[in-house]
Amino acid sequence: MVIVNIDQSTLEQLAGEQVTLVIPSTGGATDLQRFIDQVGELLEARILKMAGSWQETFITLKLPRPGDKTNVVDKLMEMPEVEEAEEKKLPKNGDAPRTGILVILGADSDNDGHKEDRLISQGADLN
Repeated sequence: MVIVNIDQSTLEQLAGEQVTLVIPSTGGATDLQRFIDQVGELLEARILKMAGSWQETFITLKLPRPGDKTNVVDKLMEMPEVEEAEEKKLPKNGDAPRTGILVILGADSDNDGHKEDRLISQGADLN
C-alpha cells in the first residue's frame, strides 16, 4: 500500500479554480436560473454557492481544470444574452481581497432575439 500526502494548496490546484460571477438583478428568477444553468454547461463548471439580493446575485463556480479562469470572460461574451463581462474587485472576505466577474445581461436575456414580437403578441403597444 502506498500513502501519498497532498497539501491543501496542491489539492485545490488539482481540483480546478473557483470563480465568482456577480450579476445585477435584471428580471425574473426563472431567466436568471436558466442563464446560470447555461453558464455551468458552457464552462463545464459546478455551481458551489449562490447568494442574492434585490440588487445582485453572486454565483461561485468551480471550474474543472486549473487555468480555466483566464478564458471565462471570453466565453461569457460569446453568449448572446451577455452585454458585458469584466473582472472586478469584490468586497473583501475577511482579510483576503477577492476578484469576480461582473456580468451584465441584456434586456432580452431569453436568447431568442424576438422581444418585440413577444410584446406585440402579448398586446403591448410599441408606438
